[in-house]
Amino acid sequence: MVNSIVDIIRNTKKCDKWNVDDSLSNFNKHYEKCEGVINYWTKKKLGLLKVDNEVSCKFCNKICKNSNSQRNHSRLCKFNPNKQSTFFETNSNDLRIKNKVHKNQYIKAKELGLPKPQISEETREKLRQNLKNIDKNILKKRNEKTSETICKKMAKGEWHTFKDCKNYEYKGVILNGSWELKYAMYLDEKNISWKRCDESFPYIFNNKKHRYIPDFYLIDDDTYIEVKGYVLDKDYAKWNQFPKKLKVLFKKDLEELNII
Repeated sequence: MVNSIVDIIRNTKKCDKWNVDDSLSNFNKHYEKCEGVINYWTKKKLGLLKVDNEVSCKFCNKICKNSNSQRNHSRLCKFNPNKQSTFFETNSNDLRIKNKVHKNQYIKAKELGLPKPQISEETREKLRQNLKNIDKNILKKRNEKTSETICKKMAKGEWHTFKDCKNYEYKGVILNGSWELKYAMYLDEKNISWKRCDESFPYIFNNKKHRYIPDFYLIDDDTYIEVKGYVLDKDYAKWNQFPKKLKVLFKKDLEELNII
């Protein structure tokens, strides 16, 4: 009983040769294959089909299956000067806009000529929170990348050279950075004689010869001063190989002297 209902729904037909049930839509193909019959399109492909002017398009000479097919093709043929337009041809531009992937609903409404979308205050608040989280994540990644870059430059001895500091002119002397400026002003307040060091001292770092120039020279104490905010391996090589009296002032030392 079930099989008969299924057969009615499917509209099947049985092949006596192979004892196979097939739908009516596919039975003709199965029959031609089963019996070895050459169908229309195979004949056309093999050049066995005889075609007259009645089933060929008079505009492009395309071979049609029958006169009905020829008539339908001719009215839509692109070489037909009076061809019938279709919905897709007349509204192709509208369809492209409709199927276009827009960045957001505001741009989509603007391009399609629709009213501006309305967003509730609750949704706006969610968007604000999402933007804050995105900003935090972006800032975190940016800081991590910056820190990584600084570490690489510090390892190579290329981070924050004197060329990168802002220069100040004080009493005709060029000082590198605000810390050196404040230290020079501190020395004048304490009436300590000083000058900008112009003498270079040799040292070796990574098997290469370099020259080191301290920041200040205290004339009365015969002491060289280096104002330092960061330390690299290159700096330890300078100080360990320095032949004279040298004093290095870090941020903590400047704070204790109330300089910064």
